[in-house]
Amino acid sequence: MKIIVLALLLCSAFACREISDSVPADVTFEAAPIVRYTQADIQKLRWIKGVWESTQPERPVKQNFQFTPDYALEIIETGTSGEPTSMLLTWHAGCYYLGDNRDWVVTWIGEKDVRFEPTRPGRNPFTWTRFGEDQWYHVTHSPRGDQPVLMQRIGELQP
Repeated sequence: MKIIVLALLLCSAFACREISDSVPADVTFEAAPIVRYTQADIQKLRWIKGVWESTQPERPVKQNFQFTPDYALEIIETGTSGEPTSMLLTWHAGCYYLGDNRDWVVTWIGEKDVRFEPTRPGRNPFTWTRFGEDQWYHVTHSPRGDQPVLMQRIGELQP
């Protein structure tokens, strides 16, 4: 048994050395995110389908959440300007990403919450947390502390 373990350790050390020797010194690798979900876990987010509005009077936001047949979630947001913007939550390389430039990666999908971590500097992580059938919180996690925004269901998506 000791011989097998020693052989495995030597093989793995040799393999790592060969790989690191063949990669140029100026190449950097971004660490793969640790995720705790599968592609099918997006089904746990079915509760968010519909039309929602923030409860912040100084910054009203309306969001439509709609699932696409290819396991994506489209979010159409209308803010104070009245111009709608669209964002997708899509599957790529074993993870769900939010934004056109994959600005956030989903690291957790639970029955009542989803965690988003930034993939680029200058962005904050955030969580969507379900609070009943017709309410959920968008909580931005920043160095100044958590900033929750309550979202309320105002209707179902129109066909």
